[in-house]
Amino acid sequence: NFVWAASILRAQQYGIAPIIDKRKFLAVLKEIHPPPFMPKSDIKIAVTEAEAKQEEKAVADDDVDEKLQSVMMNLAKLNKKMTKPLISIDFEKDDDTNHHMEFITAASNLRADNYQIAPADVMKTKQIAGRIIPAIATTTAAVAGLACIELYKMIGNGNRLPNVPLAVFKNGFLNLALPFFGFSEPIAAPKKKMDISRFGIDSKYRDRRK
Repeated sequence: NFVWAASILRAQQYGIAPIIDKRKFLAVLKEIHPPPFMPKSDIKIAVTEAEAKQEEKAVADDDVDEKLQSVMMNLAKLNKKMTKPLISIDFEKDDDTNHHMEFITAASNLRADNYQIAPADVMKTKQIAGRIIPAIATTTAAVAGLACIELYKMIGNGNRLPNVPLAVFKNGFLNLALPFFGFSEPIAAPKKKMDISRFGIDSKYRDRRK
């Protein structure tokens, strides 16, 4: 189920018609014979925190800039006419025709099997996914409320930014899971005098400046 659902989403990303029929999919899958897994001798998996820190340090010491330049050079050599832009997929749990929930259910069940947790069917997974949406909506509502408060501060001081002291406004930091709410005064942006006429703007903008 995981490979089937993942192949459908992958095909949608590349604009390819996916194989929806599971019987046809299994027929194609039977023709694929991957080589047996052989662990690489030069790869060592960290089993302790000390070994993990050593691996992180070794990765940090590598020449990251050189690898980045190599990747950028390889990307520049690609033929743009032969490549197609990927299509983004918007998650929708209530649309059974997009096979999103099949993929999430299969992936979560594989993860649950690692921790010896009982698997869930599509309906149970959909219920769990549905309970996540209110948390997102609650955070969005809180952020929108804080933004409106800052807007009211400007309206209450003549609706013009030069008339509103910077100390009136506040930066907000919140985490509803803890819960945590923190506020700080914003830092003034750097100011620079510029001659507007150099940009070829009409005199009406100069009149506004006056």
